[in-house]
Amino acid sequence: MSPASRRGPRTFRSLTKGTGPMNTIPKTLLTRCILAAFALTAIAPVATAQTFPDWVSPCGTAIGGADMGEKTRLIRATAALLPPSQLVPSDVPGYYRLSAQTGGFTSIFGYPLVPGVQFYGEPQMSPNGRAGYLVAPDIIVTASHGQFDQNAYAIVFDMRPQIPVGGTSCQPPDFDHIPAANIIFPPHGPVLADFPDSIPSTITDSRFDYAAFRLTTPRTDRSFLRLRRDGDPQLGDHHAMAGHPERLAQKLSKDVGFVGMMTDALGSRPPTVVPRYRNYALLDGSSGSPLYNLTKGFVETSVGSPVGFGCMQFDASTSMPGYYSFSNVCPADAAFPGTYTSLLNMGSIKTFAAEVPAAELLVTPLQDVIQVIPFGGTLASTSFPYELRVDGRTTASVDYSASVVPPAPGNPTLLSMSSSSGTLLPGTSATKTVTVSSAAIARCGVYEQSVSFADTTHNFGDRIKHRLEVGLTDFQIEAPASNRFQGVASPYLPPQVQYTLRNPRPTAVRVEVSTTAAWLRIDGQSVPPSGTLLVGYDLSAQGTPGDSVVITMALDNAQANALPIAENSANLVFSDTSRCHNPDSDSQRTEAIVLDKRDLTVGAEILALVPEAATLDPTVSTVNVSQAFCVGDIEVSAGFVRDPTLNGNGIFQFWKPDLDLYLINPAGLRAQIWDGAAEPSNWPYEPGVYGGYSITSLRVNRGALLPPSGSNLDTFLNHPAAGTWTLQIADQVVNSVRGMATHWQLKLKGTPGACPP
Repeated sequence: MSPASRRGPRTFRSLTKGTGPMNTIPKTLLTRCILAAFALTAIAPVATAQTFPDWVSPCGTAIGGADMGEKTRLIRATAALLPPSQLVPSDVPGYYRLSAQTGGFTSIFGYPLVPGVQFYGEPQMSPNGRAGYLVAPDIIVTASHGQFDQNAYAIVFDMRPQIPVGGTSCQPPDFDHIPAANIIFPPHGPVLADFPDSIPSTITDSRFDYAAFRLTTPRTDRSFLRLRRDGDPQLGDHHAMAGHPERLAQKLSKDVGFVGMMTDALGSRPPTVVPRYRNYALLDGSSGSPLYNLTKGFVETSVGSPVGFGCMQFDASTSMPGYYSFSNVCPADAAFPGTYTSLLNMGSIKTFAAEVPAAELLVTPLQDVIQVIPFGGTLASTSFPYELRVDGRTTASVDYSASVVPPAPGNPTLLSMSSSSGTLLPGTSATKTVTVSSAAIARCGVYEQSVSFADTTHNFGDRIKHRLEVGLTDFQIEAPASNRFQGVASPYLPPQVQYTLRNPRPTAVRVEVSTTAAWLRIDGQSVPPSGTLLVGYDLSAQGTPGDSVVITMALDNAQANALPIAENSANLVFSDTSRCHNPDSDSQRTEAIVLDKRDLTVGAEILALVPEAATLDPTVSTVNVSQAFCVGDIEVSAGFVRDPTLNGNGIFQFWKPDLDLYLINPAGLRAQIWDGAAEPSNWPYEPGVYGGYSITSLRVNRGALLPPSGSNLDTFLNHPAAGTWTLQIADQVVNSVRGMATHWQLKLKGTPGACPP
């Protein structure tokens, strides 16, 4: 027997302090098919091997704060789900050891890690494991990853670093001496709700990778978590993510960001609204771990299928309200190649939660209330009923209390409700009504007050915030599909670019738009000698005439013609000049606008069968160039399909050797630009889709002469561009597979000055 065995297993003090919230990153659209054999892995890089400044002390000894109890609840409710075969009796009676220790992380998915990467050297304990968490004394939720068999796992609690009794330092989990009291072996109870990756077609509002199953023996010795059943997270909510329980307390981070609800899609599924988070890092085996909203006190979502390791984040956009930017926060490290992202599971847990019995008090609705009035306005008295109920599928009653939280000092009282408490039996409910009213408030600002509903049986509490916004202003920018003008000389295309300004508030707002680009006009006004053009727009309150305005951007042709033949860009600055701008958005936003003078592209649809040259005239299509400049370079592209009347609904490809193309410029110069039957090996074309002798798109640049004689696109260099250009297309082979020409484009670059005589 080893010395450690003679001493017996270590015993640990219970964890009395929680740990900080976990960094999270948002769900991506990357495919999951190549990763089905792995549990989620996300690696967050840090500066050194030993120091992880974004992560708390493994035992939580340095963590306090008002949410300490919720962090402790998260840790104690989360368990490892491991194959029972990997837990074997230890050398000490009453204990088990984990037999699946496979060494430390030095690479992941074929990419090498270095000591400066989070989790470098961490042991890979159970490659077939995952996480799960209690949502009632007898119900566990995890990520299903397909049809879920709950009896394929043993449930192991408290596999985490702890402080030994009588000790002072945090010690890693003792995987050789796991108390039998911490393990639940099969059989378990039935699966209550299982939403695998293959989603029922009737479910359209959320996507799922969840399973919930019941324990035959409730774990009344520990707390449980709540699932989000109503309401959404809010910007500023405090979150924590529990990683794989083998290193649970080490994987609660101090910095988390919820960045909003976003529309997303994955594979063939319909788009859905899902929560987005930034900056989390997890070990192999973290699938099924909860992301917990410490502010609201419920589980937002779970870790789902893997897509690699990552160091990306979503942040609120500074230029487009309601949108988010995707930024790279990976280090510059040659041994940590590429940028990869990680994936929370299929989105909102709210619809899934409806299938799972709730042991705690349910409050409906949970969503915060926002009310808005203009300057000098009065908030009319409004009643908000809240339903408190206990799930009829449970067996225990719940004690509750309800009260209004006093407003912050100096703020007006908005809410009124009689304080009360009571007991609800399973399947019963009570309604509590909050009245909101306020006298006229003379100054603009944000005023808040909350109502509190507490489940005193299970120590859960909900605070629903009522927010009154007085006289705040804001604006929205609806950008055009393209912000680019294009052409070598005037008249440029398009003739104008339009932005729409909207006022989303009941308070009027003035927005000023400015630019220093002398080549740009705003609603017909040019930049003055002072060097800055400033145009103001007054938007009346939302819902009244004039709450939006269309702003037209056009070019000053004389100034634009003087610009170099290059991509020229300028900024449009939109500024809210009101004295009480909404603090949740930027009062000044910048939009870029571009004049690309490098080339001019014109095109036309053809949609005609290509005639056989021996029997019919060629197909002819024209485009018009209105700008006057000298051709410096030229490129022609065209699209083709086989005759759809002869090929059914298949993928139509036209035989490349059959094609015969000629281009004619406005002066009548004619050149053969494609001769498929005599194609030389160095022919300078670039096929878009090309296989064997078939083609669906063709792009021809300047290059070698056509054999045996003739000239190519060089024919048109140093000739005027303005006027009508003609493309002639024929099929050289009689009675061959016929094709259809769909469209063509002419791309011209200009040269400075006039054409040579």
